Amino acid sequence: MNNSGFLKRCAAGVTALLTCFSMSAFAVSAAAVPGDVNNDGSVTAADMVRMKNYLLGIGTLTDSERAGADLNDDLGINIIDFVLLKSMFINDGATSENTIQLKGDTVEASGEGITVEGTSVTISRSGAYTISGKMTTDATITVSAAAEDIEDVEITLDNVSMTNTSDTPCIMIENAEKTKITFEGTNVLTNTYDVLEAASAAIYAKDDISFTKKSTGTLKINTNACMAVYCNNDISLNGGTIEIKTDSDGSGIAESDAVKAKGNIELKGADVSINTEGDGIKSTKNAVVINQGTVSIKSGKDALQGETAVTITGGSVTASGDRGITSVGALNISGGTVLATATDNQSSYASSDFTQPVLALDFPEIHTKSEKVILYPTDEAAGALIYVSNKKYSYVLISDPAFTEGNKYQICIDSDYCASAEGTETVYSGSEMFTHIKGLYPLKPPL
Repeated sequence: MNNSGFLKRCAAGVTALLTCFSMSAFAVSAAAVPGDVNNDGSVTAADMVRMKNYLLGIGTLTDSERAGADLNDDLGINIIDFVLLKSMFINDGATSENTIQLKGDTVEASGEGITVEGTSVTISRSGAYTISGKMTTDATITVSAAAEDIEDVEITLDNVSMTNTSDTPCIMIENAEKTKITFEGTNVLTNTYDVLEAASAAIYAKDDISFTKKSTGTLKINTNACMAVYCNNDISLNGGTIEIKTDSDGSGIAESDAVKAKGNIELKGADVSINTEGDGIKSTKNAVVINQGTVSIKSGKDALQGETAVTITGGSVTASGDRGITSVGALNISGGTVLATATDNQSSYASSDFTQPVLALDFPEIHTKSEKVILYPTDEAAGALIYVSNKKYSYVLISDPAFTEGNKYQICIDSDYCASAEGTETVYSGSEMFTHIKGLYPLKPPL
């Protein structure tokens, strides 16, 4: 949301600043409803914002409001009262079971902050919510918290099945500080709508969205022309198994993207599998960062694309597309196992920072995905390195912690055809090593 950056900066500095107030006492009036700082009759996120602004010196309180803010009855308002208020708000949200049950052509809900109109459900406040069941008609879960609500919305998908045939997302994040999605069991979100629009993605988010490391199940997203996941801000893929297929009707003409965001996209532990006619994982304005986890992409366009950078520090990456890895900015590789294959051109980027060796291969002809790239090291004890593309290829980029300094590798395709020293041309550029294969010959591999 528009003020999320401001609120996060406030939150980052609030402890240090409020400590300055911790020993200061403020006169308060007689008894009031504890925690109801703004005197509206209930304890909400608005009360936390009101108290925080007061302690930061950017707001004032009336006598009755200061009475509601004095939670420990010490006739002072300080950081202790703020912590107590936050605890009260969080625990209040946890006392009720916020559940949404999908029952074919109807929806039932219980708990605070949920409204149901037909098959449209709106979550209007932060807190934890559990969604379960199956829909046989179109339905939408919308998250629309108040602007002053600075806490997270936490959604658990428990064996959910939703299929939409219209341009309406299954899950839409209209407004929230951050929405965290945890999935248990097998969850399937499907959209068969045949118009390529970001706002009709199966999961459409205007604010930050995170797939949590607490996820123990699988999230499957199947679309025809619609995108699978789209976000105006940041996406974090932290845990669980995520399987995405666009062009699920098999027409081969829908170039919808799988995971797309304007902000950063980070892989921090999820197991992601993507089969798409469009781009695989793409940030249009920021970076794609992979720290840990597994991602396997088969793409009809760019498999992995970051506007400012693609940075890989760990995990396992297989990115196969018409173009494998592209960035207007930089490609940075310092760890992990990386295989990027393409038919249109070698991985494209403006600059690079490779602290882990990178090998780029340009083959004179296209090879099928069943034809493995095999590297035989001169040190036979090290063993062969085998790489399998997700689709046909003529360009290959490999980075692997198994590469050892001083080792030479014979390059073979499927153990049958190998490049001789006379048939290769190696070009060194910084820490990169580009090898142009002039020809493959029916040579017996060395192992």
